Amino acid sequence: MPSEPGTLLVRTSKKIDVDPAEWAKLTLPEPPRSAPYLDLLSRLEIDGDLRFFTAERDGRLIAAAFGAFMRYPVWKNIKIPLFLAGSPANLGCGFLFRDESVVAETLPLLSAAMTTEAKALGAKVLLMRDFWDPGPEAAFAPRFAELGFRRVAQFPDAVLDVPWTEVDGWLASLPAKARKTAKRDARRVEAAGFRFEVHRGRPGPKLAGDMERLWLNLFHKYNDPDQILLPGEYFREVPALAESVLLLTWQGDDLVCFDMLQERGQLLESTYSGADYERIGSTPVHRFMGHQIIRHAIEGGFTLIDFGLSNEAAKLKMGCHLRVAWGYSKPLSPFARLSRLDKLVFPDQDPIADLRKEMAKQQQADED
Repeated sequence: MPSEPGTLLVRTSKKIDVDPAEWAKLTLPEPPRSAPYLDLLSRLEIDGDLRFFTAERDGRLIAAAFGAFMRYPVWKNIKIPLFLAGSPANLGCGFLFRDESVVAETLPLLSAAMTTEAKALGAKVLLMRDFWDPGPEAAFAPRFAELGFRRVAQFPDAVLDVPWTEVDGWLASLPAKARKTAKRDARRVEAAGFRFEVHRGRPGPKLAGDMERLWLNLFHKYNDPDQILLPGEYFREVPALAESVLLLTWQGDDLVCFDMLQERGQLLESTYSGADYERIGSTPVHRFMGHQIIRHAIEGGFTLIDFGLSNEAAKLKMGCHLRVAWGYSKPLSPFARLSRLDKLVFPDQDPIADLRKEMAKQQQADED
């Protein structure tokens, strides 16, 4: 039977079955990933069984959430079944709202629907992830506390505000040493015979295969438990989406480095990259590619770049600042509650303090 006018309807589904244009209007607390991207992600063979939760009133989408059931490695072959709010393949918040006025009503309902589904799938821990501070995180912290979630810091994320209308403005904003380094990097990359290209649209089979191979270099180098193994189809299909752009560096006919970017409203996000370390050698191709991301953002009119985590020191030298990703965890079974399993999987930490210590060690090593 049809619902009464004004009734809030919350649905759970295995597919994202909403109007992409309406989904794109859910811009709080950050620009959303596109519906076509999430639809593609739900169809790929990845480590993560996606679910979507929508809140509608009178047939109008006003809020949503999404996440994935997965098994999180904690030690050797020991894995904990958990439900992660957000994309298993990307950073970013898994909750989306039309505006601030609908948060108080819809957040508890979406959280309850996600909790019910997570338990049904066998998850022992639920994590609402990637609420940024500084940013909108402060408004969500008391709301999740009321729902019984534990607030836990996750990692520092490097972002760059882009107020400039031309590349020279960005260069002028850098300290003199960093400005000289950026110009010297470009000359060294060109002198070493590398060629840069911006690519849009579906890549050919060879380019897609080369990107997968170069990305696997990084995947196996860092062996990060937070990183899932992407299938080759990801590198064939994601670049074909309207919001995707590839930055490529070649040596002759061989791809030696790439960055995959996603354009989300006024936000430009660096998602995946890869490199052939032997071919690059000591040439500063990585720094050069970072500079090209900034150039693309400036020329495209973006106001913020999300460079993600890792290599924070190098990103700070480019002018980035760090924001902390906060999550909210909750055990979902009696055993998980008694054993505080959520603390085992997501321990309390101070990622900024840990980063400062690591950077101090690196600086001391450089001086020695």
